[in-house]
Amino acid sequence: MKAGALEAALQLESRRKVFSLIISSPGIHLRDIPGKLSLPLGVVQYHIKFLEDIDAIKAEREAGYVRFFPSGMGRKERTALSALRNRSRRRILLHLLASPGATHEELTLKIGLSPSTVSWHLKKLEESGIITLDNESKNTAYRINDRDVIIRMVIAYRESFFDKLIENFVSMWDV
Repeated sequence: MKAGALEAALQLESRRKVFSLIISSPGIHLRDIPGKLSLPLGVVQYHIKFLEDIDAIKAEREAGYVRFFPSGMGRKERTALSALRNRSRRRILLHLLASPGATHEELTLKIGLSPSTVSWHLKKLEESGIITLDNESKNTAYRINDRDVIIRMVIAYRESFFDKLIENFVSMWDV
């Protein structure tokens, strides 16, 4: 990013609001931004394109979703936040943080989703490299590959999740 380009770009109040929201809620979905800022979608898209053009933010596309991150955020953090922005995956990850090695059956019972839904989300988490399967035992157990990244992202951005589960998890860590 060119020196001073971001400072100049943020002179517009609506652009500054869009940028600030992306900084405080990295991984936010495009469709969530207009509602949170009370701005029309077209205005948000205009400012996002401008911020992308000056490399202030980065867009990631996955399965029809576009999520936005600050440009300096690392790959592991972006992947973790993309998963945490999905409520079902967030619930699975929080359970795996509390109970490493949980089985599919345990996850299904604890999270309250159908077995096929849990399987689908576990597959997505595995494909993204966030979890691994342990087939050593009778039942397949699931583990988070980099617990520290998930914990850091949950704690750092807990206000952006608006989730009672997050607050319960963070309170366990006395942050």
